[in-house]
Amino acid sequence: MRLHGWRSKKVAEKEELLRKREKEEHESNKLHESNELHEIGETPAKEPVKKGCLSWIIDVIFPILTSEYGQVKLTRKRSCLILLLFYSSRIFSAWSDRMWNFANSLVVVLLYPGSLLMPGVYGFSTRLLQAIFGTIVGDYVDTNPRLRVIWVCLIVQNGFVLLSTILFSVMFYFQWDVCGHTIIFGSLIAIVLLSSSISSLATIGNTIAIEKDWVVVIADYNNKTLALLNANLRRIDLLCKLFAPVVAGLLLSHTHSLVPFIRYDLAGGFAATVIIGLWNIVSYFGELSLLTIVYKLIPSLADKKLRDKDKKENGEGSSSKCIKLLKKLASPYRTLIAGWHIYWKQETNLAGFSLASIFLTVLGFSGVTATYLLTQGLSTDYIGLAQGLGGLFGILGTIFYPLLQRRIGTVRTGLFGITFQIVMLLFCVVGVFSPGKPTSDTGIGYYSPNCSSEDSGGTLSPTSTIPYSSLIYPSPSLSLYSEASPSPSITPPAEGSNGGFDVNLSIILILVGVTGARFGLWMFDLSIWQLIQEKVVVEERGVVSGVMNAMNSNMDMLHYVMVIAAPRPSEFPYLTIISFCSVFMGWVFYCCYVRRARGHFFHHPAKVFNKYCGCRCGQVGRATENPLSIANQLQFQDDDDDDL
Repeated sequence: MRLHGWRSKKVAEKEELLRKREKEEHESNKLHESNELHEIGETPAKEPVKKGCLSWIIDVIFPILTSEYGQVKLTRKRSCLILLLFYSSRIFSAWSDRMWNFANSLVVVLLYPGSLLMPGVYGFSTRLLQAIFGTIVGDYVDTNPRLRVIWVCLIVQNGFVLLSTILFSVMFYFQWDVCGHTIIFGSLIAIVLLSSSISSLATIGNTIAIEKDWVVVIADYNNKTLALLNANLRRIDLLCKLFAPVVAGLLLSHTHSLVPFIRYDLAGGFAATVIIGLWNIVSYFGELSLLTIVYKLIPSLADKKLRDKDKKENGEGSSSKCIKLLKKLASPYRTLIAGWHIYWKQETNLAGFSLASIFLTVLGFSGVTATYLLTQGLSTDYIGLAQGLGGLFGILGTIFYPLLQRRIGTVRTGLFGITFQIVMLLFCVVGVFSPGKPTSDTGIGYYSPNCSSEDSGGTLSPTSTIPYSSLIYPSPSLSLYSEASPSPSITPPAEGSNGGFDVNLSIILILVGVTGARFGLWMFDLSIWQLIQEKVVVEERGVVSGVMNAMNSNMDMLHYVMVIAAPRPSEFPYLTIISFCSVFMGWVFYCCYVRRARGHFFHHPAKVFNKYCGCRCGQVGRATENPLSIANQLQFQDDDDDDL
């Protein structure tokens, strides 16, 4: 028994020794393989960490935040709380901004019917004030504490929007339209235009403060976290751009029954402005409360290095301060002039010209195009739905852009985007000359509204004959159909007929073109700005971007001047042709840039065939004649692979 126990113990020790040797040999083999992979420049394969779809979405939307430059890592719960409050505040801001921008141009047309003048004046005045005072707004953001900037911007933004909605409501309630009360309407609409322009300046200040300053501090200067937050803020803005116009259109079209004491053609505008005004009050308190909580949860937001301008201003007289103010006002144009020679030396100057050219267009979902569609008989809910679909196509463009860019490169992705936009805008050119609802210019003067009703007063009902306001609120059957009878009265269709309405081909083609063009527009815009990031050196990137922004703003302002010069709906086809020619010139500029950047515009057919079919017959046949030709051609193909 003792001998047997001794032998069993020896066997167990021997087996344990063998196991240790096998383990050591396995570890040494793994170390040897790792060293070999390191010598040839490879890394050992790691087992992929399996992550669920839900956890991946949470990591993208709510990344874990840090503080003190990455030294302190916040908990998942605290990070989610901060980002949820931050995103909610941007939803309040973006929703209010998108809904009011869509509604204000359509609301003013109810009081100034049958003309594109008011949307053109509103757009021009807003862009002009932004160009003049935009630098001062940015300077105010840089020289004041973060929370004070938010307080001031939100008060000015929501306060002046509320003032505009109150003035619109008063005009709708007392029926002070341009046709019956020209002087009162002109005085109040001037205040509305000024209020809307000032609120747009406050919106710019709020956007600069949040999206250019707050988000950097919240991300703790981490580039990966900052990229995720920037992408999420852009998605919030695009989603609000998608749904807010639809809601505003429904308010304008389906709220007449809420205010039966208002004239029928003005009732929707009254109800919509009242609701939007109340929403701005809610938005102000909601956004301010959420941002205040975020400010308290992130102590680093209180640490802002302000530019000390008091020392420089001490001892300066009033004349020097006035000169300094004038220099600030002229800063955008000084930047354009001073940076022009730097911009002209860039390889991407033609690409910048092409981007500026597409801003000179009325073929977008601005107030001008929406007003034209309204005068053609399209109801506001369909206009809002079309703008929402345009936002959806824009989102699809941003989704397909990185996929296409990885496949064919940034340069050719931009060419595809602007070419797609050109093709879609051809539908608009055909649409404005297609059969549709006839536009009558019955105003006495060139800028006169369409006041063809003999008696614009009184309370109208949906079944009344309202000649001048039929351009504003046609019956529901007129949404996508052209009118066949002079009266918009709702009558039952005759037996065996189509109800007296034919398909409005003009509106359908315009909507298809404008909506589909957003897909190519967003792809082209992303391509241009990525080219600027890739091709322009860091020291000159700010100047080049400033020159491009100035050119874009001036071209955008010029398109409103074009509308003011031709405000009648019957002249919209000519504005469409000018817009298409401007976008086409942008296409020509970009084609010239593609030719300059790549050395050719189209591949040689033989090269394309050899590249994608793998045929090398011609190369083998020419090997005996010139041995270097094969090497040269292969090197040329490698260059094309880099382009792809």
